[in-house]
Amino acid sequence: MKQFQFRLQKVLQLRERVEKQKQQELARELQKELKLRRRLSWLSGQLERYFQKLRQLQTGTFQPAAVQGFYNHVLFLEGQRRDTVQKVRLQQQQVASKRQELVAASRERQLLESVRERRSEEHRQEVKREEAALANEMATTRFLWRQREGL
Repeated sequence: MKQFQFRLQKVLQLRERVEKQKQQELARELQKELKLRRRLSWLSGQLERYFQKLRQLQTGTFQPAAVQGFYNHVLFLEGQRRDTVQKVRLQQQQVASKRQELVAASRERQLLESVRERRSEEHRQEVKREEAALANEMATTRFLWRQREGL
């Protein structure tokens, strides 16, 4: 019985490597997005704390320099937050792009795997036919030998 060999095995292996590479790229982009989201959360927390301190300063004795300092820092944090929100949006687009690339690579690999399975099944069927033909030929030969011996 001859062994099944898939002629496109090297192409399939290449597609598997490409898919794994796309998975790693997506993971890196998701990690970047997570880092940006953490920064955004930290900035939002900082802003909330500074707003609370600013309200406390306004209820006490009015200190214009302190209020101005807090206000300037709040403006700085708000600018950082806006920039980070924009970066998160851009990163989400990058993640979506990498996800589409991964889906395409997975489809290409799955397509080749289905071709391999189909060809493997065809090979198994061909081997079965050959074995059946051989068994039939052996039975016919045995029958003819018995016929000759009987004469």
